[in-house]
Amino acid sequence: MKKYAVLPVLLISTMVCADAQKLVKDNLKVGYVSAPAVMESKRGKQVRAELEKKMEAVMSELQEEEQKIVNAQNELKMKQSNNLVSDSALDADQQKLRNMARNFDVKRQEKAEEMKVAEQKANTILVEDTYKAAAELAQSKSLDVVIDKDSGRALYVASNIDYTSDLRVELDKKFDAENKKTALTA
Repeated sequence: MKKYAVLPVLLISTMVCADAQKLVKDNLKVGYVSAPAVMESKRGKQVRAELEKKMEAVMSELQEEEQKIVNAQNELKMKQSNNLVSDSALDADQQKLRNMARNFDVKRQEKAEEMKVAEQKANTILVEDTYKAAAELAQSKSLDVVIDKDSGRALYVASNIDYTSDLRVELDKKFDAENKKTALTA
């Protein structure tokens, strides 16, 4: 099963290497970096530390809430075992426990979502920093392209070799031709 998972990676790697070889052949100056290494930069470590601090605070808060529920359960068990509670009071205490558990589940889900958003923001910051640093590196080293060697993704491409607008024109021509053909057959 794992052999099949490796095949697409090998194909993509081969395509990236072939593209990179073509770039070099076309006398373009290409630089390679490892984008995951960003996490080891000072900024990456700072962002990771902030996330870990936030996660610890969330975990601490949730543990406190969970402990309140455990304490309430233990108190109720003690009252029950010593026959210190009436049936109506027992029902009320059990309902209170159910409400506490339900509120805890809601809070846990909210905190999980909050952490997911915090991670996304942190990743966005790191990605933006990486692109900016790649552009600055390219300018200082006179590079035409900076490629992340781990993903094969271009982090920077010099504007003189960026043909995005030409591609958009070609796509629009193709779209117009297909729509014209469809209109004639309709």
